[in-house]
Amino acid sequence: REVAIARADLAARAASFTFDELCGAAVGAADYLSIADAFHTVFLDAIPVMDLGDLNRARRFITLVDALYDASCVLVCRAEAKPHDLFV
Repeated sequence: REVAIARADLAARAASFTFDELCGAAVGAADYLSIADAFHTVFLDAIPVMDLGDLNRARRFITLVDALYDASCVLVCRAEAKPHDLFV
């Protein structure tokens, strides 16, 4: 399965995504692992504050962070709140 990557610099092994592209769509652990294998640095923009109504997106976000961490990727985030305030 292919993962669409609209913004990437292959030479720098860096890619940029919005939160909705990776966590608001039907993207799963295998896709995140493929991204982690292909890129050293991942930029993630527009991370919203989530609550119990956003459980699927929150779970995908956790899975994404875990996959990138396990692959020693650099994750650069821009979010609506500080990390400890992202899930209320």
